[in-house]
Amino acid sequence: MRYAVISDIHSNRHALKAVLTDIRSLKIDEIICLGDIVGYGPTPKEVFEAAYNNIHHFLLGNHDAVIAGIMDPGCFNDNARRLIEWTGSVLDGATGKFFRTLPLVIEGSCFRCTHGEFA
Repeated sequence: MRYAVISDIHSNRHALKAVLTDIRSLKIDEIICLGDIVGYGPTPKEVFEAAYNNIHHFLLGNHDAVIAGIMDPGCFNDNARRLIEWTGSVLDGATGKFFRTLPLVIEGSCFRCTHGEFA
């Protein structure tokens, strides 16, 4: 099994599109996203939809956790907080519900992944 591991997309549609194109050219079997699908960038809806339709395994990132309502945006700096609050205002409740289902760790037969650190 060949995996591609991506992370910290942060609502950047152009970057995600380029990475997915590259991954397809490499004949990867499955894609793992280590979190932070949304946050900062201007296209959270489009990025979430593209990620949902193309990525096989997801981990919860801290920006995703704010959208899920399980992390306080007050722990972010002022700019990041304003951006994640704006992101939450343009996403629907189904996105937060999806993020609430995501694990903090994914383990395979010879690997273990998380968004930040295992602690």
